[in-house]
Parts: sequence; structure tokens; C-alpha cells
Amino acid sequence: MIARERIKPLLGEAERLADSLRRYRAPGSDDPVDPSRLAELHRYLRMVRDVQQLGGFLNLLPTSFHAKMSKSARPQLLEIAKQVRPLLERVSDPDELLYVLGWAQRLLVTEERRTGLGVDASGAERSDDQGMGSST
Repeated sequence: MIARERIKPLLGEAERLADSLRRYRAPGSDDPVDPSRLAELHRYLRMVRDVQQLGGFLNLLPTSFHAKMSKSARPQLLEIAKQVRPLLERVSDPDELLYVLGWAQRLLVTEERRTGLGVDASGAERSDDQGMGSST
């Protein structure tokens, strides 16, 4: 259970993380960070419930199968690791870190829906008529 007085600072961490990842564009493809890549960290932490193990997982992601899924996957994973590592020093409780990662992912998805752009499962950029914001 997260203490009530921690909610606002943790939301601030989530907003900073989402803002940093939102501004990033993968070199060569100009793809934004796919929110599902951040969800991988959330799922892993929920499974192991150990912040230090999550740090080790961050080190493995750039060489993983996920990194080879598209041209932009590896740079995105490297950027996520770059942004999340300092967060691990500030938020050491697994429940609090799950909260931050979950909200950061939600904020990225919300922005993706608002703009109508994002990255689909294949790594291809979606336009408004193909994206999550589409009604067709």
C-alpha cells in the first residue's frame, strides 16, 4: 500500500518519465517510444517485485529478442533504460515503482491517442487512420 503523502511525488516522477520518453525519437526512424516497451518493465517488476532485479533486466533488454523486433526497438529500449535507471535510485519500493511505471505508460498511451500517432506491434508508425485514436 502506498502512503497517501507519496502519491503526488510519485505522480510527478511518472509525469517526468513520460515527458522525457514522449520527446524521444528513435534515430533513423523518428519513431516515438512505444508505451508497450515501458509495459514490459512494469510486467517484469510486478512478477519479481525486486527493484534491483529490474535494474539487471534493464541491462539485458538492449540485447533481447524485443530489441530485434524493429529498427527502432533497440534505441527505444536504450532510452527507456537511460531514463529509468536514475528513477530506481529515487524510488526503491516495488509498489511505488509499479505505480510510477504504470502511470508513465498511461500518460504515453494518452498522448498517443491524442495525437493519433504511435508505433504498432511491428514497429511501423501509425497514422491517425491506423492508430489507436481511430474510429475506423
